[in-house]
Amino acid sequence: MGCGSFCCWSRNRPEPSRCRSYTRNRAINRKRLLPPLVSSLLGLLLGALLLAPTVGAASDPYVLEIEWGSPGSGAGQFTRPIGIATDPAGDVYVGDIVTGMIQRFNGQGGLVARWGGRGTGNGEFTTLQDLTVDAYGNVFALDSIGNRVQRFRDNGIWLIDWALPATVVNGTNSISAGGIATDEEGFVYIASPAHAAVLITDPVGNEQRRLKAPAPARFQVPTGVSVNADETVYVFDTFNRRVLPFDVDGVALKAITGAATPEGGFHSLARGDVVVDAGGDVFVADFASARVHRFNADGTLQSSFVVRDAAGRKIMPGGITLDAAGNIYVTAYYQGKVLKFAPTG
Repeated sequence: MGCGSFCCWSRNRPEPSRCRSYTRNRAINRKRLLPPLVSSLLGLLLGALLLAPTVGAASDPYVLEIEWGSPGSGAGQFTRPIGIATDPAGDVYVGDIVTGMIQRFNGQGGLVARWGGRGTGNGEFTTLQDLTVDAYGNVFALDSIGNRVQRFRDNGIWLIDWALPATVVNGTNSISAGGIATDEEGFVYIASPAHAAVLITDPVGNEQRRLKAPAPARFQVPTGVSVNADETVYVFDTFNRRVLPFDVDGVALKAITGAATPEGGFHSLARGDVVVDAGGDVFVADFASARVHRFNADGTLQSSFVVRDAAGRKIMPGGITLDAAGNIYVTAYYQGKVLKFAPTG
């Protein structure tokens, strides 16, 4: 693809000096048997010794620093907050699936800007499912039922939109789930349940390619997507209860199943979300278990904690994001607020 379609997509910044086609060709990088009783006792002892530090470490890896918002449709309020993202400056953007509003806050919950609403016009949403912010501060918002992506400046000025490829699932063009992310070069990744794929487009909506789960385990409602700095793509595959990574060439890697988590796996109902930090660690918001899990890039569990608000209530996280300092932000889907967790270590 030539450079013409990439003009004017950055926010008050020059376009990167080079363009490229999305497709690349580069390499990516026995015990002795013991009597049953003795064996059982040793097994219990070893299990206790091994599990004790793991559970202890996993119980408090992050501490609630601040929460903001309340149920409602006014400024700083939420009805059903779901998608959440941070920009390079650390501001937090939250999308509301019911009101169609996008609100921008500083890292302490101060309202900076607010735009959107229900509808089908420019800047309006039928079902605002998710959002993301690229390295230039452009905000991309996914309307899952409206079947389109809209792009804004960070102050809410509408720039462009594009329709997703039409497909019919259960009599509609899409279903109410999905996720959106960008990579460092501005390409847009849309987890689409209707297509059972991740659609990859340039910043103005020209599709480049698709990522599909290898047979026989095709995607079953992908609802979260994130891209690492090395362009590994992580997809939360809701009803298969896994995170499926893809390398830069689109080859599916070993799935992260969450088998080592306290619940023995992911317990997502209709949603889960995933985000990757600068070091390559993978964070999963498991909606139904009200937990956030942290994994190494190879899927090894590092920690896990129950998401609780200041009142001690379990919170089902609708979405998850990180800032450069390693703080975790989650949307409290049913409580109408945002929670910020700071690392304890």
